[in-house]
Amino acid sequence: MKQLYSLTAPCHFGLEAVLKREITDLGYDVTATENGKVTFAGDAEAIVRANLWLRTAERVLLDVGSFRAESFEDLFQGTAALPLEELIPKNGKFWVTKATSINSKVFSPSDIQSVMKKAMVKRLGEHYGLTRFPEDGKPTPSGSLFTTTGSACPWTPAGPPCTGGATGLRPRRRPSRRPWPRRSCC
Repeated sequence: MKQLYSLTAPCHFGLEAVLKREITDLGYDVTATENGKVTFAGDAEAIVRANLWLRTAERVLLDVGSFRAESFEDLFQGTAALPLEELIPKNGKFWVTKATSINSKVFSPSDIQSVMKKAMVKRLGEHYGLTRFPEDGKPTPSGSLFTTTGSACPWTPAGPPCTGGATGLRPRRRPSRRPWPRRSCC
């Protein structure tokens, strides 16, 4: 029996129905459709196929867990309770790339990132028996989304880890038509 994961595909507002149809056309069950994201269940093959064939999804995220966090202490305790050792190795290099808050009491993105990082280091340090976490291994970006109800949904990108700190596809840039560098007029 293949292990099923809860996957989230964020998209631009208004494209949820199109993304839902793309996911069902790939043969996967959609579990929830919300503003700007579609959640579905799939195995490891679904992660690969979704990354390759979903055109309207911004990226495919692996849901690590969900908990209610109305304060930074709740955020710390909830993050520390997640099974992060299944995703991050003993010498794994990780960071919280994005923290989004939508009408939540916990609203400072930089503070959310800091608290989550501390909780992750505490959890992994206790599990691996380390007092200092080396972070000299394979990079693993992660993030969090807060909603109006105060629920936190930590995630990690579902797919190959990116090098250089980027978490998604970079937009193509057209080459400049000017052969000279731009200069300010003042």
